[in-house]
Amino acid sequence: MNKGQPIGIVAGDSRPDTFVFSVNPSYIPPLYDYVYVELEEVPPGEAEPRKVKVIAQIRSIRRVGIGLSPEHPWPVLKNLSMPHGNDTIVAVAKVLGYKWKERIYYPRRAPPVGSWVYLADDRLLEDFYSVEEERRLWIGYLVSRPTVKAYLDVEGLKRHMAIMAATGAGKTWTSIVLIEELLKKGATVLVLDPHGEYVAIKKSVARLGSEYVNRVIVLKGRKDQEGDILYRVSVVDLSEDELATIAGVPSRATRIRAVIGGAKKVATQLAKLLGKPALAGLKG
Repeated sequence: MNKGQPIGIVAGDSRPDTFVFSVNPSYIPPLYDYVYVELEEVPPGEAEPRKVKVIAQIRSIRRVGIGLSPEHPWPVLKNLSMPHGNDTIVAVAKVLGYKWKERIYYPRRAPPVGSWVYLADDRLLEDFYSVEEERRLWIGYLVSRPTVKAYLDVEGLKRHMAIMAATGAGKTWTSIVLIEELLKKGATVLVLDPHGEYVAIKKSVARLGSEYVNRVIVLKGRKDQEGDILYRVSVVDLSEDELATIAGVPSRATRIRAVIGGAKKVATQLAKLLGKPALAGLKG
């Protein structure tokens, strides 16, 4: 269809966070594609209403038969001669917000019933999802628009973040991509990796440039593990309870914990007498 032509019209239920629209049968957008409606809104810091483009994502599409109900019995339906296109295509769109002065805001008004619904082009989506270069972390592309890059704002990661998905959905790979992007920003990232899933990042960062390879240091707990440095735990710097906890000794096992305490004292004294601080360390 021609660029700028409406693909639907708001009909039925319309709210600030979602709206229903009747789809133009000449172009039926796919599920999860992006649309927009023009709305009069008063953005923060403005005194007068401004016309903004409110971006929304299609969350459901259905066809509604006109004069043809599923309650009709099969013997009746099979003998009916119904012309194709004798139905209405209805879509539900989830509002994502509108861009105003480099920030995204949610509208406080519902799109008026009868408003035209337009297909959001790639340029509009690129602007909507854009982040300033010094703050953006590139994590991939939009699924429904594979030419539009998707970014995270590094400012949003200052406090905390969780990546949650089903097994095999790509949580580890997403984390690796984020770590690589953070390295490009000069960040220092500490990864606790009990299952050894992130060791390969040392090889994957090579595609970013040779200067990044030496910035990744893998600590290993045993000599037979893959890694750069074998870490040690200083017995002298840890309390008896901390040593027992590291060893996995439960708090109720008081006798075993007492033995660990005695071993610590012996190791500390030997290290001092022989002048070998390494004797007071625990190898992985």
